[in-house]
This record gives sequence, C-alpha cells and structure tokens, in this order.
Amino acid sequence: MDNKIIYNNETKEIQFHGDITSFVFYNELLLALREHYKNNGVKKVPLFSFMYVNYFDPLVVPNLIGIGYILKSIHKGERTPLLFARIDTTKFLDEIWFFDNVGKPKTKSEIIGNIVNGQIYAIENNYVMGEDLYDFDPRYLGFYNNQNQQNLNNLEHKVRIYDDDSYSYYKEFKTSTSEELDAIRTDKFNDLKPFIEKHFSNIISKINDERQIKTILKVITEIVCNSVLYSGSSCAAMLQSRNNKTIISISDFGVGFEYSFNKKKEKFGDEYKDVFKEFTEEEQIKYKNYIYIFETLE
Repeated sequence: MDNKIIYNNETKEIQFHGDITSFVFYNELLLALREHYKNNGVKKVPLFSFMYVNYFDPLVVPNLIGIGYILKSIHKGERTPLLFARIDTTKFLDEIWFFDNVGKPKTKSEIIGNIVNGQIYAIENNYVMGEDLYDFDPRYLGFYNNQNQQNLNNLEHKVRIYDDDSYSYYKEFKTSTSEELDAIRTDKFNDLKPFIEKHFSNIISKINDERQIKTILKVITEIVCNSVLYSGSSCAAMLQSRNNKTIISISDFGVGFEYSFNKKKEKFGDEYKDVFKEFTEEEQIKYKNYIYIFETLE
C-alpha cells in the first residue's frame, strides 16, 4: 500500500493511505487540502477518511489535533467530518485518547502518577476533556479485532492538550520590562510543571536513570511552556519512550512567526523594507515569511 494523503474528487474525501509518518503528513496533507478547496470552494469543510490507514506515527497525532483547530477556525466553528472503521489504527488513536481530545467535551477519569520527593504515587484524576474539533460517529469506537499491528507503540502514552490564555501575556509587551516578562514566563513554567509531571510520570517511571527522568521532564515542560506562552494558543503534546529512545512531539496552533517577532522587536523587518519594494504585495508576504523563518533559526 502506498503511503500518501490524497484528495479523492469522486468521494469528496481527503484520504489517508498506508503508513502516515511526519514526512507524509507535511508533504502531502496541504496539497490534498489545496485540491479540496480548488474543487469545492472555501466554504466547504473538508472530510478526512482514515479508512485506508495502516499505521499512524505517534509524532503525527499532535499535528492531527493542530489541523483540527486550524480548520475549525477557518470554517467559523464548523467541525471537520472524520470517517474511520473498527481497525487497528482506530484502536491506537482511541487508546491514546485522540478521540477524547478532539470529540465533544466529557468527563474523563484516569489513574496518574504524582511525584513527591522523587517517589511516584498513583492518584485518580477527573477532568473535562474534548475540544469538539472533529465530527465522528462514536459507535465505531470499541470492539476492535485482535491483530494488534500497533503493538510497537506503548498505549500508556496519551496525547495531551494544554490550554492557556496567552494573549494576556502578549498584552504586557508594550508596558513590561524584560525582567517582568521573564517573571511571567517563570510563573507559567511553575504552573505547568506539576501537570506535566503527573501526565507523563507513568511513562518515564520505567526509565531506570533518575537523571534522565528529570531531564525529560524539564525538556517537555520547557517546550510546552514555550508553545502556550508564545503561540497565543493551546498545544498538543505526546511523548513516546521505547527502545531506549524518548521522542517528544509538540504542535501549537498559534499566532505565527510574524506576530511574535513584531511583538519582540518593534522595528523588526525595517532593514528589509527597501528590498520589498520591488516585489508585488503577494510576493512580499512570501518573502517576509522566509525572513521570519531565518530569524527563528538563528
């Protein structure tokens, strides 16, 4: 089976085929969306079909949540229809709480770890989850077959969404000193740290190296903190630990490079303004985005 994401004009679906890796997701989904809008116009919400998926790379899952946020925003609150069957890939997404996160809000109960003085204690946690991003039939969840093709992924690893009113932070840019902004960031880091420790402690507790555990917790807290603080949005995070390797995937759905840089640097881009004059307005947008990316990578 080919690994691809295509727009099928006959069924009017964006179909996910084969093994959906980050490479496939980034290289083909936007092309499929372009075909959808070219054929249906911007008012028609795209329909995603997972009927032909053989495998979802865990790194892709936060991106699936992210594209759900973006499409809901584009279509003024309308959810993206989602098709799937009772197959192993659906079981995988169900077990890692993808559907709980993107479906209608509901109360979820879980046993999670609480770290006290380096020791992990199990506690029960109840909270409401569900961002109402995708429209799907929940009757197709459960009663899966036993082939278990996804057994290379640890189903204890759940995808998490972290919300934050980050725009209140951005409002401080005009009046706050750098020291005050650092204090805001430190407070947010300290707020998030206990939640992240609880959410991911069941996974990393299986790592025997205590120093490595602390490093992983610090890294993922730092990344999540940066995402919610600087993007002005929520973010989805997933951590996978297997074969002596720990992989973290983060996806936020925020304000973009331009807004962030313009807030951080009052005159950002002024040094390029004479260069931009020779381009059309459409070309200027494209080249400005190149500059934002270059600045980010510096």
